[in-house]
Amino acid sequence: MAGFPTLAQLDRDRPAILERSCYRVIFDGLMGKVKKYLGKKGLNLAVVGNPGIGKSRFYLYCAFRLIHGLVDEEMKSCTYTLVLNFKGLYHVYSWSEKAFILLNTEEGFRLRENHYVLRLLEADSTDLLGWAGVSIAFTSPALEKLNSFLKVAMSCSFISPVWSLSELQACNAILDDGLKLTNDELVSRYTEYGGIPRSIFDGDQDSALRYGECDWGIQSRYSHVNNCAPVRESNLSHYIIAMVPTTSNFEPGHEYVFISKSIAEKSSIVLANIQSVRSANLHVAIKNVVLLY
Repeated sequence: MAGFPTLAQLDRDRPAILERSCYRVIFDGLMGKVKKYLGKKGLNLAVVGNPGIGKSRFYLYCAFRLIHGLVDEEMKSCTYTLVLNFKGLYHVYSWSEKAFILLNTEEGFRLRENHYVLRLLEADSTDLLGWAGVSIAFTSPALEKLNSFLKVAMSCSFISPVWSLSELQACNAILDDGLKLTNDELVSRYTEYGGIPRSIFDGDQDSALRYGECDWGIQSRYSHVNNCAPVRESNLSHYIIAMVPTTSNFEPGHEYVFISKSIAEKSSIVLANIQSVRSANLHVAIKNVVLLY
């Protein structure tokens, strides 16, 4: 993805992005809503999922498809201003120069009143709310103002799933030789850590995993699922629980499962006690041992 402005996540060692099948489905779902509301009324959309699954890379994937016209004819005919936003940074795409231009804060702020702005927002923004165009946030489900962001009429979120073993193997195959894992290493890490690329490829996570198990505790894990709390890095719950979409188009609806076979086995006492949990917006069902296999 050379030539794109680096915002929240910088990964110069891995410039390529694997196109997962869920990327195509979610992108099409996002664009369907963009075409319906762009230039007419404000709309906020979010792509959420476990920390470490590559939401920032999916954000770049979406930007790449938009600027290269890898969209349907209806979207190609739309006139809009494409903005990339991270915290207080704003880049606007110049269709004539085929390049992103960095704006100052005041210039970025003025765009918020434009109904023809399509804003791709990575992680968080210092000006999250109140934009007149369409904003798509690629962010953590634990983002403090996410609920407020999604209160705009017709807004919704998409759930980006954790990776399958075959997807991780395909990703491993396109890495430079110095970064590749052997298949045995990959399978071993997948069994231990689940389908989280950051845990698989960015080194040994054993110490963090042990800390997470010790610090969080079995009772806290039960409370987390019982309260339908979002997975978050601050309490290391993202090492233990995965958000799994329950709809084929990855729109609202998900359940929590333990993130790997190893974690599920270590947490069998919890699984044995959980039947089903309901909240106003989410049904979580975990029966016996629920795995991602």
